[in-house]
Amino acid sequence: MQVRNSLLIASALLIVGCENKTPHSNKKTIGQGSTEMKQKKAVDKPVANVRQSIVISCGSGCAMSYSSKAVNRQSGSIKVDFEVKMYEDEAITDTYDETYVFYYTDANKIDKIIKEGEKDDVLKNLMPASQRVFIEFGESLVDANDSPNTHM
Repeated sequence: MQVRNSLLIASALLIVGCENKTPHSNKKTIGQGSTEMKQKKAVDKPVANVRQSIVISCGSGCAMSYSSKAVNRQSGSIKVDFEVKMYEDEAITDTYDETYVFYYTDANKIDKIIKEGEKDDVLKNLMPASQRVFIEFGESLVDANDSPNTHM
């Protein structure tokens, strides 16, 4: 039973950890001509006093460390860029970057957490212990500053 749970956790984390990295264009072409319009990027505001990292156990000597590299407040959400390190038997086996957007209700509770480039809420796909870690991290983001629904 323990081995099966460990395999499920590891599989879920690997699915969440693997992403299709395709470059996104910030330009749109209008009509048939070569007229281009730049897309306006949302203004990100840095968030101070943020918990630096979280660790998720994927069982049987496996763990993933998420270290925040950048944390930016957006309208109704907070975007966090992580450096992710995967460990097996205390040795780093992989390192990559992931970005998550934490969405909040008007009452400053976590509504959903979406990995950038995906549509699914990670809170519906992760195991309960991993969900708890992400929720606690998201709550610490709100505690670090005022409501994410207000502009700084």
